[in-house]
Amino acid sequence: MKEQIWQYKETKIQGVSLAGTYSAYLLPDQLCCIDVGQGFDWLLNVHQYFITHGHMDHAAGIAYIISQKNMRHHPKPQFYMPASLIGPMTQIVRLWSQIEKFTYDFEFFALEDFKEISLKPGFKMRPFKTKHRIDSFGFSLIKTHKSLAPEFQNKNSQALAELKKKGIPIEIEKEKILISFSGDTEIEFLDMNPHLYESEILFLESTFIDDKKTIEQAKTWGHIHFDEIISRLPYIKAEKVLLKHLSGRYSLNRAEKILDEKLPPAWRQRFEVFPGR
Repeated sequence: MKEQIWQYKETKIQGVSLAGTYSAYLLPDQLCCIDVGQGFDWLLNVHQYFITHGHMDHAAGIAYIISQKNMRHHPKPQFYMPASLIGPMTQIVRLWSQIEKFTYDFEFFALEDFKEISLKPGFKMRPFKTKHRIDSFGFSLIKTHKSLAPEFQNKNSQALAELKKKGIPIEIEKEKILISFSGDTEIEFLDMNPHLYESEILFLESTFIDDKKTIEQAKTWGHIHFDEIISRLPYIKAEKVLLKHLSGRYSLNRAEKILDEKLPPAWRQRFEVFPGR
């Protein structure tokens, strides 16, 4: 396993992705990551960690990252996770603290549907509930910028300065969804949040992609089958659809060939498989 870097326009993702084995995705420019797998050294130089759910291939490395960051005297790491995961994970981390005889400093925060978390200036993370076998969330990375409100655009700089002196807000915040990241889930999370189709990059789990597994079998384990994504193509406005969390039964080459076979030519160039396997 070697982490891979994928980039589209200004958005860069570094990570690994293999169903049931490891999932971890670093957003180096936003100084945060989504899921931590077993814990990897290349995840240690950020301080905000967003955990989709508590399955071990996504969350087993939390205690390791906390330990490493404390021993390296890094700022206190912040982990955002489903509320039901905080109690059990706190017990796990405290046990490791006892084993290592080293006091850990960390913060766990409960995710709430659509309650945004600030990142570096100009960016924020918006969680949304998904549908998996256990409590789970996905995340949208939002880029924000301020612009002059329409009603003030015909005013000169002196008039704008006077308005600001009077405390009158003259700017509005605009936002762009750079990535919507599904986590592990059934496809219905998209039906519940149709605005996610508008994301520049739609980062979707697609555990099964061929006809050897059915949609019903995928749903049994709380996952998405690629055929369910195909049925929703008319709604997808994303410039790129990035597939992750594929079963280990598919090599990267095999996965690309299946996409060639199943996708209409007009759509094929918009779909990619995340390379970190």
